[in-house]
Amino acid sequence: MAQRITSQQLLETIRAFYSDTSRPREETRAGLEEAQEEIELLLNALPSDEG
Repeated sequence: MAQRITSQQLLETIRAFYSDTSRPREETRAGLEEAQEEIELLLNALPSDEG
């Protein structure tokens, strides 16, 4: 079972990834773009709140 995390923890993790200067900028950008694509895919898969 997946560990439950809050939206605040999710954002903190993304910010920590962004601010980690130990990796090249290109790798950080690629990772953030990959996360963006995954988030967009998941958002589109959610049922609409509209009736």
